[in-house]
Amino acid sequence: PMAIIRYLVNDTAESVAFYTEKLGFKLQNNFGPFAIIAKDDLTLWLADPRTSAAQPMLDGSKPVPGGWNRLVIEVDDVAGLVETLKAGGAKFATKS
Repeated sequence: PMAIIRYLVNDTAESVAFYTEKLGFKLQNNFGPFAIIAKDDLTLWLADPRTSAAQPMLDGSKPVPGGWNRLVIEVDDVAGLVETLKAGGAKFATKS
């Protein structure tokens, strides 16, 4: 794979379903709180709060899903995908 990203999520099963059913990723391995999915040259390691990905930092702060992580997935029709995801109940962050 070209890139492997560990991504902290709230719920691994829910995240696997989203990425595989909505974005075309393929499940490679599922270990409960940790799963590996892939699409093209990108592999994601999805880790929920039960994994070492959520261990406290040296200053005591805890990593949380949706922090400063960024993921770019190229699609042919971003507007169409956004509408499909919204229709399926996905929520999008907006600037205040």
